[in-house]
Amino acid sequence: MQQSPISSNRKPTDAIYAQVVERYAKLFDNPSARLRFLHTTLAKQAARQAELRQSLQRFKFLEKTPFYNWIMEARLYSSILEELRATMSSLPAEQRARLQQVEMPFKAKAFFFCHQARHALYALGVVLAGFLLFGLYSGVMKTGQYVAQRFGQPGKTIVVSANGQQQAKPPVTGTLDRYNLEKVWLVERGDKYERYSNTGRINTEYEIDNHPRAYYLIPRNSEAATEEINSTPIGIVYHTTEGEQLKFEQGNSSSIQNRSKNLIKYTIQREKSYNYLIDRFGEIFRVVRDEQTANHAGNSLWADQKYVYIGLNESFIGVAFESSQTNTLEETLTEGQIISGRLLTAILRSKYKIADANCTTHGLVSVNPDNGAIAFHHDWVKNFPFEGMGLSDKYKVPTPNMTDYGFTWDEEILEKLNKTLWPGAITADEEFKRRAEKQRIGIEALRLKLRERYRDLYARQKALQTSSAPQNAKLTLQSEAAETPR
Repeated sequence: MQQSPISSNRKPTDAIYAQVVERYAKLFDNPSARLRFLHTTLAKQAARQAELRQSLQRFKFLEKTPFYNWIMEARLYSSILEELRATMSSLPAEQRARLQQVEMPFKAKAFFFCHQARHALYALGVVLAGFLLFGLYSGVMKTGQYVAQRFGQPGKTIVVSANGQQQAKPPVTGTLDRYNLEKVWLVERGDKYERYSNTGRINTEYEIDNHPRAYYLIPRNSEAATEEINSTPIGIVYHTTEGEQLKFEQGNSSSIQNRSKNLIKYTIQREKSYNYLIDRFGEIFRVVRDEQTANHAGNSLWADQKYVYIGLNESFIGVAFESSQTNTLEETLTEGQIISGRLLTAILRSKYKIADANCTTHGLVSVNPDNGAIAFHHDWVKNFPFEGMGLSDKYKVPTPNMTDYGFTWDEEILEKLNKTLWPGAITADEEFKRRAEKQRIGIEALRLKLRERYRDLYARQKALQTSSAPQNAKLTLQSEAAETPR
């Protein structure tokens, strides 16, 4: 049966809809079935027309366009098709076959299919929208990386670490500054140990000598060091030994202890690497004596509010934890090491009046003067448990070697750090750029100037190791280790 299409040149009327439906109703032999089909289909059409008008309240002008006519015509034929299929099951086989052969406009069939499959189409639309957004995001990121690589400074692709460390819950409530450091003193000295009032015990069996400490103080914002030579430890640098470790379990106890002793005898003593080693069971060993220099920091720089310290072998005590630098704190230190690290920190701070500000890590002080890079050695460049040691978080402090001497990072360093910098490094870089702008000098020019200054001061510092100190030098070491406890 052929039907006349609804005109798209004028607005369809209910009478036109009725005429179309009547043509299809004549296909039913039963009068009651014919009447039911006619009424049901026209009711659906009226309801859908009202629904469409409600949806287009803000766009009533569309009712005067061919688009509106097309939608209504498609909905009409869709209603007809729906009703035909709903009625077929109750008809004789001969009439069902005749109805199945009824021709229907393509748009009606398409509209009917979309309506029936609307839930699946909604889900597909959500999935496609997700892929589209992901594609746009990836495109923007790739474009940003290209622009950064093409027009930005090399090696500056960074992610700021939110915390800089994984905090360890301190064994004792509060921080070290909340109780009196004078309450930490030497209680007893035996042939191979020292015992302190905070329960700290230091094994002295493997003590050795190196050359005495001697270093210059460099006032911050000054181009030169003072002439006074100092020999009192002014700070602590924490390290990891970075060696391969046995699995920390009871069955390996004897092997773990033997490995620690061999590390001391065949590596640390020979190379005079650290002043202290804390083994994996938390035992504290003094190797190079406090008043002697250990070779633990090399090219390095740190600062407090008053002074800059260059070449920290001379001015800072080196404390190493027997461990390998891994991704998490739990994999790096044992609970015993954290407890003993806190006790040793209290002992050294009490003995030498060391300020919290000067307790830091090797990764934060190490520099490469050849290329001006920070974190040349990157042990404890992340995850050090400052809180567990009773100290403030140095990852949040603007890194002094960056603010004062213009050291920065490069792509190689970023790769070692998984492209993650601690917050203090980001702040320090911004401060240095503001400093260059204030002095009206190019950033790279200022970096080169300060790098040369660092080399000069480091060379002067090293010269103290090969020459005897002047007779009038003021050596201020006050070692309580020489006093016999009462």
